[in-house]
Amino acid sequence: MFSRRGFLFVVPVIVPGAVDALLTLAGQPSEYWSGNFSASREWNPLGRILLQQHPLLFAGIAFAWVGLVSLAILRLPLRLAAVLSFVVMLVHALCGACWLWRLGPIGIVLAIAYLVLVERIWSVVWRRHNALISPAA
Repeated sequence: MFSRRGFLFVVPVIVPGAVDALLTLAGQPSEYWSGNFSASREWNPLGRILLQQHPLLFAGIAFAWVGLVSLAILRLPLRLAAVLSFVVMLVHALCGACWLWRLGPIGIVLAIAYLVLVERIWSVVWRRHNALISPAA
């Protein structure tokens, strides 16, 4: 069965996962968008393979990945759901920040702001989770 409190831990997966996928697509060179999919830029080997096939395949698998991780979070005990959520959030946030970082000085500022935003999302989720498991008397 799904954990109602587990829904809290889905948000930190969806936001950085979607941003990472969007930044990955936006970071592809113009020759990639001209149809030369072999010109893809991606550090993740699986992501690179998907991008080399077609951007819609990459986007579809990214969407499915976020969905599967979200489903796992909803099915796991809360402690494991929190760990999985945090790890996936952190990896996608760092990968998204790397795309921003490549833009130079403004990109560095954007990357730092993005990481702070993701930290704030996690902080709100964590506080809300703690409030639900140990309500004030």
